[in-house]
Amino acid sequence: MPIEDLSGVAQYVMDLVAIFAFALSGAFIAVRRDFDIFGTVILSEAAGLGGGFFRDLVLRVQPVAFTDLGYFFTPIGAAALVYFGHRLSTGRLVSSSALFDVSDAGALGLFSVSGTIKALAHGLNVPAAVTLGCASAVGGAGCWPACWPWRCPRCCGGTGTCTRCPRSSARARSPYSTWPAC
Repeated sequence: MPIEDLSGVAQYVMDLVAIFAFALSGAFIAVRRDFDIFGTVILSEAAGLGGGFFRDLVLRVQPVAFTDLGYFFTPIGAAALVYFGHRLSTGRLVSSSALFDVSDAGALGLFSVSGTIKALAHGLNVPAAVTLGCASAVGGAGCWPACWPWRCPRCCGGTGTCTRCPRSSARARSPYSTWPAC
């Protein structure tokens, strides 16, 4: 097997492992915030595919998440694993921050390396490739689970119609809700 073929296989496997790790991070946060399965899948997809999508747009290539179903189904598998695993267990595993930190750190490293390799393959110089690799890890995928679900956005403009906002009259109150106040 030529080294070019092995490099392509290694890049693909590294991308899928990184997507799975960031999707786990997104799913952990979604389950902690009491999202349903649909919200967990959406946050896992955004966390897992956000960095690669950002990288591919900067490189002006078609995002590989649109052409390969492996990239699409990997975050769904991670979301199902965390969501249903949490429901079947006592929930201690999801509330543990060590598992989140390990998956997040692994994904940051893998996305940095794979983003840098892809940028170098598309003709960027070394400093630009390293910058894009780090940006695709931290700014793309790492930002989604860290920033989006922690605060309820002021989407209802004070009208009280946001169903996730604790101050909303439209929300069914639950004593188990962990959503922070706006």
